[in-house]
This record gives sequence, structure tokens and C-alpha cells, in this order.
Amino acid sequence: MAEVVATAPPALLNAVRFELGHWISSHLPKIDHRNRKIAWKLYDRVVTALEQGGSESLKSGLGTTSVGGVEIPSNRMGINYAINSPSGDLAQALINVLFARKPKPNQRLAADLKKRIQRLLKLAGEGSQNALTIVARQIHALYVIDRTWTKKHLLLRFDPTDPIAEAAWAGLIASMQMPSPALFKELKLNFLKATATSSKWTFEGLSHLGDLLILALNPPSRQRTLISSEEARDALRKASPEIRQQALFFLRSQASQSRDWKRLIVPFFRNIWPRERKFQTQETSHTLVMFLEDLGPHFPDGVDLVSAYLVPSANIDVLVYQFGKDKSGGRPSITTKYPFATLTLLSKVVDETLQHPPYGLSAVLSKIVEVAPELRHDERWQRLHRMTLT
Repeated sequence: MAEVVATAPPALLNAVRFELGHWISSHLPKIDHRNRKIAWKLYDRVVTALEQGGSESLKSGLGTTSVGGVEIPSNRMGINYAINSPSGDLAQALINVLFARKPKPNQRLAADLKKRIQRLLKLAGEGSQNALTIVARQIHALYVIDRTWTKKHLLLRFDPTDPIAEAAWAGLIASMQMPSPALFKELKLNFLKATATSSKWTFEGLSHLGDLLILALNPPSRQRTLISSEEARDALRKASPEIRQQALFFLRSQASQSRDWKRLIVPFFRNIWPRERKFQTQETSHTLVMFLEDLGPHFPDGVDLVSAYLVPSANIDVLVYQFGKDKSGGRPSITTKYPFATLTLLSKVVDETLQHPPYGLSAVLSKIVEVAPELRHDERWQRLHRMTLT
């Protein structure tokens, strides 16, 4: 079949480019193993046909995305666009061939693969960006196999001053893998630039740059952090709100590990999270309250750490209700265990200008004074209690 397809006219190859791309991605490693000459004859013929077809032939088959009938703005970059494009399939085919050959560390990329990857990265329009996203998704392995080639042909593409950098970062994010310390060191400057550029980007998964920031602050045991507190704070200040929010959300997943409390959580809120009022929003407050809920015995210390970053918020009924509810198995609620810290938290997040108090506030306040009667005289408790009387 490969021999037959390799002789088809360009117009026909273009007409079936999506189906053909999927087929080549799946079968090129087998063809390469059996007859490399035919494999590259087929591959190069298809790439040439796409080049001749122009930018339209290289477009992803993915259309616009809408939520509730409203189209989501997009510059047509990201892993979903890449995996639904002819050039993305062709890039994946090369990656599949590479791994089928079972490369070893520092082996260097074979010349036949290098020149074809580089050809894809020169395609017009969406062709190059979708190919780059697929190749960049494998940057971790490529860096191990051929560091010299990766630095020359891939790492430079991550510089946000390059119009195609967004496609490179989309691929790295899609890998769902933290770069090794050596690779992150190479990417670090462009990573910090990327967080500052993020407000201009739209690729799916963009907010997960916040995950990378937290992971860079929390490398494996006994290793130094990959970025300094000052660099991380500056990056968060310049980042989009979505990245800051994701950083907090991801930090929540790290807080359950006891070793991370002193090493990551405490330094993060003391030295890294921006202190300016404009960065403390209802959205960040909601995430911080959920973060506090997960802290267990660290809850009082957590309230002390983040109280300065909490702001009054609307629509916190569910959060307030959860604080007064006993846990499964008869375990006491957070309020029962930590009434003082709970009152501090409520005094920060309950919006006292609301016409109606959050659902469950009265029950939480009653539980607070049931456990710690002296708090009935606390001005904060009395203020919140008055809300429940309206």
C-alpha cells in the first residue's frame, strides 16, 4: 500500500490528507522497519503534496470551539489542533519511528529523521506550528537522545519573541511532564518570559504554566529550587490571572505531603505570592479556602499564613456550609477542631455588605461558641452574628 500511495498524484493525496496522515502515523514505523527506502519515498511524497497544496492543505481539521453558543477566542494553536492536522500526524509519525528504533541516551538523532523534522518546522502557516507542538511534546526525550540538536532546533523556539513560541509551549504543557533540572535550566529564561507573555496567548492548557512554576519551586528532595523566590514572585505578578489561579490550585495538591509544608507552602506565602491588593481576588480567595480545608492539622497555621490574601467574597455558601458540617465517620468538623482559626477565616471571606448571610453561617457561628464560648464576646463573631439576624 505504501508503494501505491507513493505514486498517487498530489491532488489525490491532498484530498485524503487527514485519513492519510492518521494512517502514516500508525504504520510508518512498520514500513521503516521493513523497507526504509519505500517509507521515505511515501513520506516525502506526502509532504511535497501538502507543500504544493498551500496553507489550506496544512490547516487543522478542528474548527472553532464554542461554549453556550459563544465562540472561544483562539489563534488555532494547541495540542488539539495539532493532533487533528496533517502536519501534526506527519510529525507524530517521525516520533513513532524514532522510538521504534529504540534510541539510547546521547545517541544523536539519525540524519534521516533530523532533516524531515526540520522540513516540517519550515512548513507554511499552521503546518509548522502544529508540527512543532507535536515535536515539542517529546522535548524531554529528544533532549536526552540528542541535546545538541534539541538546543539548536527546538529550545530557541520557546523564546516568546518568536511568533511560533506559543506552539512550542503548547507541546511542552501537553506532555504533562516537568522538565529535568538540566532541561529546565535551558528553558528557564524563556519560561519566565512566557509567563509574562501569557496574557496574549490562547492555547488550551496555557494556565498549566502555573503548575510548572510550583514544580520548579519544589524539586525532588535535596535539590535546590529551579527558580528563586524573587523570580517566582515576579513571574506571578506578570502572569495572566488564569496562571496565578492555577498556581494556587496546583499548590493545593502539594499541601497534603508533610515534607512540603516547611519546604514549599510556608516559603510560598511568606516570600512568593504577590502582596499587592490587585492580586487578591474573589477567585483566589475561593481557591485558598479550599486549600485550607485540605490542610488537616496545619489548618490554623495555614489561616495565619494566608489571611492577608483573603478578601470578602460572594457566593461562598457551599464553603461556609462545609466548615460547619461534620466529616464522614463521625469525625469532627474543622470548626469544632479549630474554632479560633475558623472565626478568623470567616471574618476575612464573608462579605458583610450582602443583603443575606451565606447559607450555613448561623450554624457555623453557633458551633464556634459551643466549642469556645469566650468567642461570643469577640467583635468579629458579633459582627457576623448580626448578619444572621437580618
